[in-house]
Amino acid sequence: MIIKPRSYPLRLRKLEALQRRLPPHHPKNSLVQEALARTRAGYHGERSIDFHLNFIPHKNYLIIHDLRLFDGQHFFQMDTVLVSRKFILILEVKNISGSLYLDSDIYQLSRTLNGKEESFPDPLLQIERQQLQLSNWIQNQLSLTIPVESLVLFSNKQAVLHLKNDRDSEKVIKSEGLVNRVNVIAQRHDKVCFNVDQLNSLAYRMVQSHHEPRQSVLESFDIKEFDLVEGVICQSCLSQMSWLKGKWQCSACGTRATNSHVLALQDYACLCHPQISNKQARKYLNINSEDTVKRLLAKLGGKKIGTYKSTKYEIPLENPKR
Repeated sequence: MIIKPRSYPLRLRKLEALQRRLPPHHPKNSLVQEALARTRAGYHGERSIDFHLNFIPHKNYLIIHDLRLFDGQHFFQMDTVLVSRKFILILEVKNISGSLYLDSDIYQLSRTLNGKEESFPDPLLQIERQQLQLSNWIQNQLSLTIPVESLVLFSNKQAVLHLKNDRDSEKVIKSEGLVNRVNVIAQRHDKVCFNVDQLNSLAYRMVQSHHEPRQSVLESFDIKEFDLVEGVICQSCLSQMSWLKGKWQCSACGTRATNSHVLALQDYACLCHPQISNKQARKYLNINSEDTVKRLLAKLGGKKIGTYKSTKYEIPLENPKR
């Protein structure tokens, strides 16, 4: 049973917003594009294993996606966690194409693609650290002891995986082998560590302890808020739109829409602040009418905070359908 579904990553939404709001010739554009491509590939890689998870008996496992916990010193992020009465399994997904060579002796993953060779961090080192952190978290938070296993899954069908050490094949596999490997791991664990109620309690405690990352994407790239493009951007041609007679209109391509301001305000929430005042929204959306902006902000459905001139409106970030 899935008790924490996979959601569209907030960092990915922030990077998409930043891509839309950076001027075309901004010096950080290439860095943002690279980060966006990596993050998007990672998300698609994580989603690709959902097909294989469907063949795991859900009655035996509670499935938690995108779990980020704090161990007292550091946050640690896990792509997917399977919780059973006998063991816990952490899944780390890598969506990397090309010819891949893992040398765990020197903690390096290298990739050759189109004649170019590049290096990546050792995923085994990462997953083993997560194992230790999760074991310590469970012991410290709940005074429980349960075996924690881990697997690194390479999800890209174009990847050709080479392992220097044969022993690494116990923890590093292509995602197609997930179900068989889960069954092998399950056969190694005979001892039932707790009952069904304790299992549910552990899993839900983990979900309740999840922390969303809050790092400012602008700070991570050293980009200033005044660098961003304001206004409502036409999704057809990327030109600026104007509010005329109750609709957004693009003079460049003729597109007309009623809700184009919603994405613009969500960009503001992702990049600047989750709340906005009427005055700030008028400047950002380039609308002079206070009453018009008041109606648009109220229709967002977010909380209204404060009164009179100090009123601010929360900008909801609904999970996009992808």
